Amino acid sequence: MKYMNLEKNISTENWKPFKGWGNRKDHIVFLIRFNKEIRKKIHEYQKKLLPFNCFIPFPENYFHITIKPWGFLNKNKENTDDLTQDEINKICKKIQINLKPFEIKLEGADIFCDVVYLKIKDNGMLKKINQILIQNDEIPESWRDGNNFIAHCPLGTFRNKNVGPLSSFIKKHQLPIGKIKINQFELVIARWDKTAFPLFLPLKVFSLKKESIISNKVRKSR
Repeated sequence: MKYMNLEKNISTENWKPFKGWGNRKDHIVFLIRFNKEIRKKIHEYQKKLLPFNCFIPFPENYFHITIKPWGFLNKNKENTDDLTQDEINKICKKIQINLKPFEIKLEGADIFCDVVYLKIKDNGMLKKINQILIQNDEIPESWRDGNNFIAHCPLGTFRNKNVGPLSSFIKKHQLPIGKIKINQFELVIARWDKTAFPLFLPLKVFSLKKESIISNKVRKSR
């Protein structure tokens, strides 16, 4: 991708991941989080990008792979994408993930219009989980789902559009992190509450094995 075209499409620091509208600050998201060891390795690579003035890093505890954004937790159904606690409980009981654990590989960084991200090699397994989720009529499909789904781990966003030198750097410096075993994914609340980035509050864990795991109770929201 040429720098001119890339810079034309860059979004800068006004972009806020999982940001709600109005008073809706509890976004419900299916995702994968990394253990401390993997986060540390990703953070070491991320630090190499800090000298570039255009780059705004995401905090280490934000590193994740989004599988499917869902809606917003709300006590009352005020919007079409609002979900009550009871609805989440009932829908989660219907979700059946009959997949075995699998391996993924972080294959180096790249740039999209609003993020620097790590590319994921997973032989289509994360897309398969996404497709299983949207088969449920109560989990609406968006343009990012199905065949358009791209697994990635966000590293940061942009302060300005001068991304040419950063783009050149990340093409030459990849992330030697190896393979990661994926045994589970989570349903979390991505909550904005006087924080620079959303906090992930766990609701439910889906374990990957031959039998689906649907017995965990969704925690009551505080």
